[in-house]
Formats: sequence, C-alpha cells, structure tokens
Amino acid sequence: VLFAQGALERMGLNAVRYARTLHRVYWDAVLAKMTVRPGVIRLLDDLRQAGVKTAVCTDMLADIQMEKLEYLGLTDRVDYLVSSEEAGTDKPGSAIFWLAMQKCDCLPGEAVMVGDNFRHDVQGALDVGIGGIWLNWTELPRPDDDRAYIEVQTFEQAADRIRAML
Repeated sequence: VLFAQGALERMGLNAVRYARTLHRVYWDAVLAKMTVRPGVIRLLDDLRQAGVKTAVCTDMLADIQMEKLEYLGLTDRVDYLVSSEEAGTDKPGSAIFWLAMQKCDCLPGEAVMVGDNFRHDVQGALDVGIGGIWLNWTELPRPDDDRAYIEVQTFEQAADRIRAML
C-alpha cells in the first residue's frame, strides 16, 4: 500500500482515497498470473505423509502470503507461515529462521531451506546451521561462499534432493 500511496502522491492524487484500491488491483493481477511450480504439491504431500513439518519463511507481509497460499491451493499442505513482520526482521536475519524451526519443533541440523534468493534464503539459513538448497532458476553465477549447499535449477530437482534426505 505504501508504494501505491507514494505513486499516487507523486501524481498529485488523493492517496488516502485510492491507495488501497490500487494495491488491490496490483495484487489481483499478480495472483491471476501465479501458478504452482511443477513438483511442489507432490513434495508437500510426501513430506506430510512422512511426518515432516513445513513452513513458508517469507519477507512478504503475512496477509498477502496467506492470500497467495490460499489462491494456489496450498493452505492445507503447509503447516506454518513465518513472516518477517512476525519475526521482527527480514531474511537473512536469524530470527525468522529460528522462529520457523521453533514452530516446526526442529533443530538446525534437522531443517533445510529452499529458496531462490541466495543471500536472503541460503546464506541466511547457513548462518544458523540450516542446510540450504538454492533454486537458481535464472542460472546466476555461483556466489563466493565456501560453505556446503545444494544448487538446482528446478523445483523438481530440489524435491528429489529433499526426498533423498528423508
């Protein structure tokens, strides 16, 4: 809403009147384009069947992330949502990862973080001792980090690696 507010104010329009509507238009357009990546539902179902707890760990605001999960039909396949607003810090800050582990009742060595942002997702997880799987969709150059992590290009590859850990 703050982005919409700023844009409207720069255009000389009443942000109080229109910012929430503009925000809703934006998110309706985003949601309409969203799809679940191949392999996600099957992996979440496999993890649930194996008794493994799952958490979405996000810098996105909780209400928007919940809306996205609902739109994608994933609400009953994810155990927890941990947002930066709940944890009090964005990734790669450690609090968000510790809160996710607390909710899932696990220790760092029992957890794995899958993410497409190396710095925020993988480095943040590695910093607290969680294994990292970097979903490098766009084939970015490998970052200069000597710690062990897994790099994949598709979610299906990540899912195969996670299944091998069970």
